[in-house]
Amino acid sequence: MFLLGTFLFRGIDPVIASVQSKSDSPQRINLTQPNPQAVLTQQEEQRAGFNLDNLYANRSNPFAQVNSVSQLADVHSTDWTFQALQSLSERYGCPVKSFYNIERVSRQEFALNLTVCLNHITKLVTSSKANLLTKDDLSTIERLQADFAAELAISGNHIELANLSSNAPGREQFSTTTKLNAEAIFSFISSNDPNFKGQSRNPEDNKSDLTQSALGYRTTLNFDTSFTGSDQLRVRLRAGQIISPLLDQTNMGGLDTAISSGETVRLTKLQYRTSSIPFIYEQIPPQNFYIVLSAFGTGLDEQFFQTFNPYITGSKDGFTQFASYNPIFRQPRGVGASVAYKPTDRFRMAIGYAARGSGNEAADPRPGRGLFNGSFSTGINTLFELTDNWRLGATYLYSYSARDRVFLFGQTGSDRSSDPFNGNPTQAHNFGLQTTALINSQVNIAGWVGWTKALDTSTNNEADIMNWALTFVVLDALKEGNKAGLVVGMPPKLTSIKDGNSDPNNALQVEAFYTHQLKDNIFLNPGFYVIVNPENDSRNDTIFVGLLRTTFEF
Repeated sequence: MFLLGTFLFRGIDPVIASVQSKSDSPQRINLTQPNPQAVLTQQEEQRAGFNLDNLYANRSNPFAQVNSVSQLADVHSTDWTFQALQSLSERYGCPVKSFYNIERVSRQEFALNLTVCLNHITKLVTSSKANLLTKDDLSTIERLQADFAAELAISGNHIELANLSSNAPGREQFSTTTKLNAEAIFSFISSNDPNFKGQSRNPEDNKSDLTQSALGYRTTLNFDTSFTGSDQLRVRLRAGQIISPLLDQTNMGGLDTAISSGETVRLTKLQYRTSSIPFIYEQIPPQNFYIVLSAFGTGLDEQFFQTFNPYITGSKDGFTQFASYNPIFRQPRGVGASVAYKPTDRFRMAIGYAARGSGNEAADPRPGRGLFNGSFSTGINTLFELTDNWRLGATYLYSYSARDRVFLFGQTGSDRSSDPFNGNPTQAHNFGLQTTALINSQVNIAGWVGWTKALDTSTNNEADIMNWALTFVVLDALKEGNKAGLVVGMPPKLTSIKDGNSDPNNALQVEAFYTHQLKDNIFLNPGFYVIVNPENDSRNDTIFVGLLRTTFEF
């Protein structure tokens, strides 16, 4: 389902031997699709660090080897090698970089991921009694090693398949390793100065104080540690100041990269993922099962579940929270766990639970708070692969928000939809349908519809809330490695309420972006978004916001 970030593997002496005798029953391998929720990672965490030390071991003699043009070419998402590694990673739970949101990678980076995956498969084979490898898989591995022989030779990580033996002792020499990967964002924002003559968050003043042009920043440090090669402990630290425009008047248009810690570095995630569960290992292959435990900074969105918008990640693509995925996923979040299971190649499911971590609510043992007595969310998410390039998902989430802690959809919808009962304790039954389809090698279309039935537990009042969106992304737009996208949709709207006022009109949000890859790890990202009838009220002026973002990954 989700892939772990890439870890540094050291001192591994793989022993891959004649497994052909164990693999007479071939299994289906899909080499024609990207992996939307590869084994352990989520979309926002798509980039991890790589060990390049060995790659340049021969730099003292730069002319020792002259590569052919084919050896210098990048690996594209449409190449069979790219898709073959995706398939192996999904089948065997390799802790490699998730390439699902990436259109191309360098051959060196690809070879490093191939090495990690082969080392991981070696470990599984030498420590398992099950028949993990098939002849088709062995053939795929041989072809990959042949195609990347030069890169594997440079890194010294070529694996001899002739040494793979199911009877060989588990010579696991994996060392506990921590890798650092980081991101820095410069974000320029400028908006118009609309009048809010209708409903808004601040009805006493029809003008916003947050309309000046601003230059914000955000830095992220991820420390990823693996103890077994099949797990990941992520510690994330962040600092920065990016404020969503017009936030004092409307929740709509909240930025996905918003942060307000300034120069103060804060812990924003503490999470552990693993696919090696000893008491389950003999019954379910590790590539088909994993768990996530979170002590801070995780919710029932892309952290736990598949959200079906693979090419808009919010970091260097789209800008707003609404453009990223169905707002129903933005329920109380912070501390929790999820379990994911893949019973067949075409069906996956995950269940999860998250308690509100903001204000240390989940860590507070007083009445009305804590892990199970405060605000929380729980639910199930399913994925159906209808074809190799078309996926459909169905989601049900239940949430409870304690008094004066109701904020149902993040900074995406109207003020009434976010808190329909004016702070009273609120139950919410959230239903979502999501889909994504890769039309060809360059065009992806995704979309969703969400419906929420909210209940006021103190007065028995009821409300209905709706939202929908369509997203369009063109890969390699104008230039290889670039991307263009468009999002059109209705942010969450309070469509009806038994006792009270619903939103009078429909808002429409249109967002466009272009991602220009200046260098391998530098991205320039201009774009804009427009919200017609903000707060779902036609009396309010249209919002126009322009943005220019530069992202550095290292």
